[in-house]
Amino acid sequence: MYPTDYVATAAYYRMTAVVYVESAKMLEAAFVAKEDKIPGNRMAIPYYLLISHAAELYLKCALLKRGTTPDELKRFDVRHNLKGASG
Repeated sequence: MYPTDYVATAAYYRMTAVVYVESAKMLEAAFVAKEDKIPGNRMAIPYYLLISHAAELYLKCALLKRGTTPDELKRFDVRHNLKGASG
């Protein structure tokens, strides 16, 4: 298969990552409106989860665009493992 065969999957990952980033921005705005800090605030844990999941989705999108297959992304030694995903 050619890398272009995964364009739709990569686009889905990217679109979903954008949704997570936009949700994080909304949460951040709520913290700012309440004059609450985000660093070191346990109430901000969902904010960090949104940002980290968006980053993971962006990385998967990039890997798909560089020829990694969706099946390879699901392998146990690759999932949530940047070293495994890169080589």
